[in-house]
Amino acid sequence: MKQAEVIGILLDENSKIPVVVLKTLEDNVQLPIWIGPVEAMAIQNAIENVEPTRPMTHDLIKNILVGLDIKVDRIVITSLTDNTFYATLVLNSKGNEVIIDSRPSDAIAIALRMKAPIFVKEEVFEALKKEMDPDKRLNDYLDSLSTDDFGKYKM
Repeated sequence: MKQAEVIGILLDENSKIPVVVLKTLEDNVQLPIWIGPVEAMAIQNAIENVEPTRPMTHDLIKNILVGLDIKVDRIVITSLTDNTFYATLVLNSKGNEVIIDSRPSDAIAIALRMKAPIFVKEEVFEALKKEMDPDKRLNDYLDSLSTDDFGKYKM
């Protein structure tokens, strides 16, 4: 696993979808994660230390965790499958570790509010390389073919 930090929110010019960009501390590898506009605003507010007049969802979650004396040990971006990232919140409640499934955008928004470290599993970087490989679709198609799919030619 590699520790990462949020370096900012961008807008994908093609899709007009916000992207949160993480960068590994160890080797400066960047990891773009496409997210929704509401989550982008929540992350941006946390980056800029904006205090809402009333608690928004991630602020409410922070208040609940603090009120119940539950610590966020870390968040982990765990996998990338079919263009969807997965994450977990690793909580500590009275010495007991509790792992909660989460969308990466929510986990990041909570981590920023709770000053918790962000980690990315190595397999996420490997999956990202495959997802971004321009020959991936062709390779996937070729891998899915059986010998029955080909004509019966003599060579």
